[in-house]
Amino acid sequence: MMTEQTLERIATALETIAGLRPKPELGFCEMARQLVYIDNNGDSPWYFLNGDVQQPIKQNALVGTVVGVELRTVEVRGERKEKLEVSVQADKLYVLRTGFGTTAFRKLLLCLSQVKDFSVPVKIGARPGEERVVLISVFQNGQAISVSREDWGRGCDWRATVNEIRQRLGLKARVSQASSLVNPATGEVEISGLIAQTEMEMERVGWNREMGQSFIEQAYGKSSRHELSDEELMEFLTYLQGIVTPEPQAKNV
Repeated sequence: MMTEQTLERIATALETIAGLRPKPELGFCEMARQLVYIDNNGDSPWYFLNGDVQQPIKQNALVGTVVGVELRTVEVRGERKEKLEVSVQADKLYVLRTGFGTTAFRKLLLCLSQVKDFSVPVKIGARPGEERVVLISVFQNGQAISVSREDWGRGCDWRATVNEIRQRLGLKARVSQASSLVNPATGEVEISGLIAQTEMEMERVGWNREMGQSFIEQAYGKSSRHELSDEELMEFLTYLQGIVTPEPQAKNV
Protein backbone atom coordinates (compact mmCIF):
# COMPACT_ATOMS: atom_id res chain seq x y z
CA MET A 1 0.00 0.00 0.00
CA MET A 2 1.47 3.38 -1.01
CA THR A 3 1.62 5.96 1.75
CA GLU A 4 0.34 9.51 1.33
CA GLN A 5 3.94 10.75 1.36
CA THR A 6 4.86 8.33 -1.46
CA LEU A 7 1.85 9.46 -3.52
CA GLU A 8 2.89 13.08 -3.10
CA ARG A 9 6.42 12.24 -4.29
CA ILE A 10 5.02 10.38 -7.29
CA ALA A 11 2.80 13.36 -8.20
CA THR A 12 5.84 15.66 -8.08
CA ALA A 13 7.86 13.19 -10.17
CA LEU A 14 5.13 13.03 -12.83
CA GLU A 15 5.10 16.82 -13.12
CA THR A 16 8.86 16.75 -13.66
CA ILE A 17 8.94 14.05 -16.35
CA ALA A 18 5.99 15.60 -18.21
CA GLY A 19 8.39 18.20 -19.53
CA LEU A 20 10.81 15.50 -20.70
CA ARG A 21 8.43 13.84 -23.16
CA PRO A 22 9.49 14.34 -26.80
CA LYS A 23 7.29 16.80 -28.68
CA PRO A 24 5.50 15.41 -31.77
CA GLU A 25 6.67 16.73 -35.12
CA LEU A 26 4.15 18.76 -37.08
CA GLY A 27 3.25 18.34 -40.76
CA PHE A 28 1.87 15.69 -43.08
CA CYS A 29 2.16 12.23 -41.59
CA GLU A 30 1.34 8.58 -42.07
CA MET A 31 -0.67 6.61 -39.52
CA ALA A 32 1.55 4.12 -37.72
CA ARG A 33 -1.17 1.45 -37.58
CA GLN A 34 -4.82 0.79 -38.33
CA LEU A 35 -6.91 -0.54 -35.46
CA VAL A 36 -9.51 -3.17 -36.34
CA TYR A 37 -12.16 -3.70 -33.68
CA ILE A 38 -13.54 -7.25 -33.53
CA ASP A 39 -17.13 -6.83 -32.37
CA ASN A 40 -20.38 -8.10 -33.85
CA ASN A 41 -22.40 -4.88 -34.08
CA GLY A 42 -25.03 -6.38 -36.36
CA ASP A 43 -23.61 -4.97 -39.59
CA SER A 44 -20.17 -6.57 -39.57
CA PRO A 45 -17.99 -8.72 -37.30
CA TRP A 46 -15.27 -6.05 -37.37
CA TYR A 47 -14.92 -2.36 -38.08
CA PHE A 48 -12.64 0.70 -38.12
CA LEU A 49 -13.31 3.79 -36.05
CA ASN A 50 -13.38 7.24 -37.63
CA GLY A 51 -13.62 9.44 -34.58
CA ASP A 52 -16.63 7.97 -32.78
CA VAL A 53 -18.21 6.59 -35.97
CA GLN A 54 -17.94 2.87 -36.69
CA GLN A 55 -17.00 1.98 -40.27
CA PRO A 56 -17.99 -1.65 -40.95
CA ILE A 57 -15.42 -3.67 -42.90
CA LYS A 58 -17.08 -5.34 -45.89
CA GLN A 59 -14.39 -7.99 -46.42
CA ASN A 60 -14.64 -11.08 -44.22
CA ALA A 61 -10.93 -12.00 -44.14
CA LEU A 62 -7.53 -10.38 -43.69
CA VAL A 63 -4.37 -11.87 -45.22
CA GLY A 64 -0.98 -10.90 -43.85
CA THR A 65 1.97 -11.82 -41.67
CA VAL A 66 1.49 -11.90 -37.90
CA VAL A 67 4.18 -9.68 -36.40
CA GLY A 68 2.95 -9.08 -32.87
CA VAL A 69 0.58 -10.11 -30.10
CA GLU A 70 0.06 -8.55 -26.71
CA LEU A 71 -2.40 -7.80 -23.93
CA ARG A 72 -3.07 -4.10 -23.42
CA THR A 73 -5.05 -2.18 -20.81
CA VAL A 74 -7.11 0.54 -22.48
CA GLU A 75 -9.70 3.10 -21.42
CA VAL A 76 -13.23 2.21 -22.59
CA ARG A 77 -15.94 4.71 -21.59
CA GLY A 78 -13.96 5.67 -18.52
CA GLU A 79 -13.23 2.06 -17.48
CA ARG A 80 -9.91 0.23 -17.71
CA LYS A 81 -10.29 -3.01 -19.68
CA GLU A 82 -7.80 -5.58 -20.91
CA LYS A 83 -7.71 -6.31 -24.64
CA LEU A 84 -5.88 -8.71 -26.91
CA GLU A 85 -4.13 -7.08 -29.87
CA VAL A 86 -2.79 -9.09 -32.81
CA SER A 87 -0.64 -7.12 -35.26
CA VAL A 88 -0.82 -8.21 -38.91
CA GLN A 89 1.43 -6.72 -41.58
CA ALA A 90 -0.39 -6.51 -44.93
CA ASP A 91 -0.69 -3.47 -47.24
CA LYS A 92 -0.33 -1.59 -43.93
CA LEU A 93 -0.06 -2.64 -40.30
CA TYR A 94 -3.44 -3.76 -38.99
CA VAL A 95 -4.00 -4.37 -35.28
CA LEU A 96 -6.92 -6.68 -34.46
CA ARG A 97 -8.35 -5.84 -31.04
CA THR A 98 -10.80 -7.98 -29.07
CA GLY A 99 -11.86 -8.26 -25.44
CA PHE A 100 -10.11 -10.53 -22.97
CA GLY A 101 -11.82 -13.91 -22.69
CA THR A 102 -14.21 -13.47 -25.62
CA THR A 103 -14.86 -16.25 -28.15
CA ALA A 104 -12.73 -14.39 -30.71
CA PHE A 105 -9.95 -13.97 -28.12
CA ARG A 106 -9.86 -17.70 -27.35
CA LYS A 107 -9.98 -18.84 -30.98
CA LEU A 108 -7.30 -16.39 -32.12
CA LEU A 109 -4.84 -17.38 -29.40
CA LEU A 110 -5.47 -21.13 -29.75
CA CYS A 111 -4.96 -20.94 -33.52
CA LEU A 112 -1.88 -18.72 -33.33
CA SER A 113 -0.33 -21.05 -30.76
CA GLN A 114 -0.43 -23.78 -33.45
CA VAL A 115 1.20 -21.73 -36.23
CA LYS A 116 4.47 -23.44 -37.21
CA ASP A 117 6.11 -20.60 -39.14
CA PHE A 118 5.18 -16.96 -38.53
CA SER A 119 7.11 -15.83 -41.61
CA VAL A 120 4.35 -17.42 -43.74
CA PRO A 121 1.21 -15.27 -44.16
CA VAL A 122 -2.06 -16.35 -42.58
CA LYS A 123 -5.67 -15.65 -43.50
CA ILE A 124 -7.84 -14.55 -40.56
CA GLY A 125 -11.55 -14.79 -41.24
CA ALA A 126 -14.38 -13.30 -39.17
CA ARG A 127 -18.11 -13.85 -39.37
CA PRO A 128 -20.96 -12.87 -37.05
CA GLY A 129 -22.45 -15.44 -34.71
CA GLU A 130 -25.35 -15.24 -32.31
CA GLU A 131 -25.65 -12.65 -29.55
CA ARG A 132 -22.77 -10.47 -30.77
CA VAL A 133 -20.35 -13.39 -30.86
CA VAL A 134 -17.67 -13.20 -33.56
CA LEU A 135 -16.56 -16.52 -35.07
CA ILE A 136 -12.88 -16.55 -36.04
CA SER A 137 -11.09 -18.90 -38.43
CA VAL A 138 -7.38 -18.96 -39.27
CA PHE A 139 -5.78 -20.49 -42.37
CA GLN A 140 -2.17 -20.99 -43.43
CA ASN A 141 -0.93 -22.49 -46.70
CA GLY A 142 -4.56 -23.03 -47.69
CA GLN A 143 -5.25 -25.22 -44.66
CA ALA A 144 -7.54 -24.34 -41.76
CA ILE A 145 -5.91 -24.38 -38.33
CA SER A 146 -8.29 -26.49 -36.29
CA VAL A 147 -8.93 -26.36 -32.56
CA SER A 148 -10.02 -29.59 -30.89
CA ARG A 149 -12.84 -29.75 -28.36
CA GLU A 150 -10.28 -30.74 -25.75
CA ASP A 151 -8.18 -27.63 -26.44
CA TRP A 152 -11.26 -25.42 -26.52
CA GLY A 153 -12.69 -26.78 -23.29
CA ARG A 154 -9.55 -27.10 -21.19
CA GLY A 155 -8.41 -24.39 -18.85
CA CYS A 156 -5.66 -22.28 -20.36
CA ASP A 157 -3.11 -19.85 -19.00
CA TRP A 158 -3.78 -17.16 -21.59
CA ARG A 159 -0.98 -14.87 -20.43
CA ALA A 160 1.51 -17.71 -20.75
CA THR A 161 0.12 -18.44 -24.23
CA VAL A 162 0.61 -14.79 -25.25
CA ASN A 163 4.19 -14.84 -23.95
CA GLU A 164 4.92 -18.10 -25.78
CA ILE A 165 3.69 -16.63 -29.07
CA ARG A 166 5.65 -13.43 -28.47
CA GLN A 167 8.84 -15.40 -27.90
CA ARG A 168 8.33 -17.32 -31.13
CA LEU A 169 7.86 -13.98 -32.91
CA GLY A 170 11.18 -12.83 -31.46
CA LEU A 171 9.51 -10.37 -29.06
CA LYS A 172 10.13 -9.94 -25.36
CA ALA A 173 7.80 -11.84 -23.06
CA ARG A 174 5.71 -9.70 -20.75
CA VAL A 175 5.27 -10.59 -17.07
CA SER A 176 1.91 -9.32 -15.92
CA GLN A 177 2.33 -9.44 -12.15
CA ALA A 178 5.26 -8.34 -10.01
CA SER A 179 4.54 -11.22 -7.62
CA SER A 180 5.57 -13.69 -10.33
CA LEU A 181 9.15 -12.40 -9.92
CA VAL A 182 9.38 -13.81 -6.41
CA ASN A 183 11.35 -17.06 -6.22
CA PRO A 184 8.87 -19.59 -4.74
CA ALA A 185 11.69 -21.67 -3.25
CA THR A 186 13.36 -18.86 -1.30
CA GLY A 187 10.61 -16.24 -1.13
CA GLU A 188 13.15 -13.66 -2.30
CA VAL A 189 12.73 -11.18 -5.15
CA GLU A 190 14.65 -11.94 -8.34
CA ILE A 191 16.25 -8.50 -8.71
CA SER A 192 17.63 -8.98 -12.22
CA GLY A 193 14.24 -10.09 -13.52
CA LEU A 194 12.52 -7.26 -11.70
CA ILE A 195 14.79 -4.61 -13.23
CA ALA A 196 14.38 -6.19 -16.68
CA GLN A 197 10.62 -6.06 -16.26
CA THR A 198 10.68 -2.36 -15.30
CA GLU A 199 12.75 -1.80 -18.46
CA MET A 200 10.04 -3.40 -20.62
CA GLU A 201 7.26 -1.50 -18.83
CA MET A 202 9.09 1.82 -19.30
CA GLU A 203 9.41 1.03 -23.00
CA ARG A 204 5.69 0.15 -23.15
CA VAL A 205 4.53 3.44 -21.61
CA GLY A 206 6.99 5.54 -23.64
CA TRP A 207 9.44 6.48 -20.88
CA ASN A 208 13.12 6.86 -21.82
CA ARG A 209 15.98 6.39 -19.33
CA GLU A 210 16.05 10.09 -18.45
CA MET A 211 12.34 10.10 -17.59
CA GLY A 212 12.67 6.95 -15.47
CA GLN A 213 15.68 8.33 -13.63
CA SER A 214 13.92 11.65 -12.98
CA PHE A 215 10.87 9.82 -11.60
CA ILE A 216 13.02 7.70 -9.26
CA GLU A 217 14.93 10.75 -8.02
CA GLN A 218 11.70 12.64 -7.28
CA ALA A 219 9.73 9.71 -5.83
CA TYR A 220 12.45 7.89 -3.89
CA GLY A 221 15.37 10.31 -3.62
CA LYS A 222 17.70 7.85 -5.36
CA SER A 223 19.58 8.06 -8.65
CA SER A 224 18.81 4.66 -10.23
CA ARG A 225 16.69 1.52 -9.99
CA HIS A 226 19.71 -0.39 -8.69
CA GLU A 227 19.66 1.74 -5.53
CA LEU A 228 16.00 0.97 -4.77
CA SER A 229 15.11 -1.55 -2.08
CA ASP A 230 13.22 -4.71 -3.05
CA GLU A 231 9.98 -3.16 -1.80
CA GLU A 232 10.57 0.12 -3.67
CA LEU A 233 11.47 -1.73 -6.88
CA MET A 234 8.29 -3.82 -6.65
CA GLU A 235 6.30 -0.65 -5.96
CA PHE A 236 7.87 1.07 -8.99
CA LEU A 237 7.04 -1.91 -11.25
CA THR A 238 3.47 -2.10 -9.95
CA TYR A 239 3.05 1.62 -10.64
CA LEU A 240 4.33 1.24 -14.22
CA GLN A 241 2.04 -1.74 -14.86
CA GLY A 242 -0.93 0.40 -13.85
CA ILE A 243 -0.26 2.96 -16.61
CA VAL A 244 -2.47 2.55 -19.66
CA THR A 245 -0.49 1.80 -22.82
CA PRO A 246 -0.48 5.00 -24.92
CA GLU A 247 -1.56 4.88 -28.54
CA PRO A 248 1.44 5.08 -30.91
CA GLN A 249 2.11 8.47 -32.49
CA ALA A 250 1.83 9.00 -36.23
CA LYS A 251 5.08 8.98 -38.22
CA ASN A 252 5.98 11.90 -40.45
CA VAL A 253 6.66 11.32 -44.13
